[in-house]
Amino acid sequence: MSSNELQEKNARESQGWLTLVFMMVLFPVLFFLCVWAPMWFSDTTPY
Repeated sequence: MSSNELQEKNARESQGWLTLVFMMVLFPVLFFLCVWAPMWFSDTTPY
């Protein structure tokens, strides 16, 4: 395997890891916003 092919393989794997980490961070944030934000807003609105 040439160094160029190795670099491309590493780039693909790092891209996959970035996507995985991004999703692992994003899902709890979205869940938190969907569940907690409406309750918080309903508590803070005066009416």
